[in-house]
Amino acid sequence: MRRIGRDEAIAGERAWMTGAHSGTKLKCPALMTIGQHDYIAVENAIEVHESAKRSGMPLALKVFSTEETAASPGHMDNPTLAKEFAFDWLRRKLGSTKRIPANSEDVCDY
Repeated sequence: MRRIGRDEAIAGERAWMTGAHSGTKLKCPALMTIGQHDYIAVENAIEVHESAKRSGMPLALKVFSTEETAASPGHMDNPTLAKEFAFDWLRRKLGSTKRIPANSEDVCDY
């Protein structure tokens, strides 16, 4: 993206985020997360989110700020926070408030 210039990159981000699935209408709730310092501009994620909402798609957006961490690309500065947020969101969507601890039998050692 750096090679083609920022204006073209921004347009490319929007096309990539909306492109292949623009004709698809989400029917089940979906969550999109992005960090404040991610590779994709937060403004583009917000634009895609607002467009999806206007279309009636149940798309939620969470932007992780620098202050709360998980703001780096791929939430690498705090992946645990991002994962906890996503699983808590999923738990609420499924109608459960109970956390289920993992059993030692559920662990795979590779």
